[in-house]
Amino acid sequence: MKLFQKDEPLVHILYHKVTEVMRTCLRMFLKAEVVRENEGAELHTIDCDIGDNWLQSRDMEIGSGTKRALAVLLDDTKKTVHLDMRKSFKVMDKYLKVRLSLRNAILHDLQCLHPLARKADAGRSCLVRLCNHLPKSD
Repeated sequence: MKLFQKDEPLVHILYHKVTEVMRTCLRMFLKAEVVRENEGAELHTIDCDIGDNWLQSRDMEIGSGTKRALAVLLDDTKKTVHLDMRKSFKVMDKYLKVRLSLRNAILHDLQCLHPLARKADAGRSCLVRLCNHLPKSD
């Protein structure tokens, strides 16, 4: 949260951070091989409703405090809670896919402004694409 509360321009890292947030949230309940190192639009293609993509209930990333609290519950109650958590994770996924700019080509190409990307070939081609996205004035 504090990263983007600075007075310096940080738009060049926004796409990376947004992708990182989405990937972290997906890995809480999806298998690592499904999420992999996908970025942006690739994360939109992941279907969270496919059961084969899910982690087992016991492997979901729910935090140690929650796991301790669940340990004292009856098995039927535990199962219900795990199903509700997975349902919540799926809702979170849909919400983030709508609100995060993962498919925004301009935001993606603004990474070329990063000091390390300026000299790389990928950074140069990114800059050319960015110029093509921006409106031309007469």
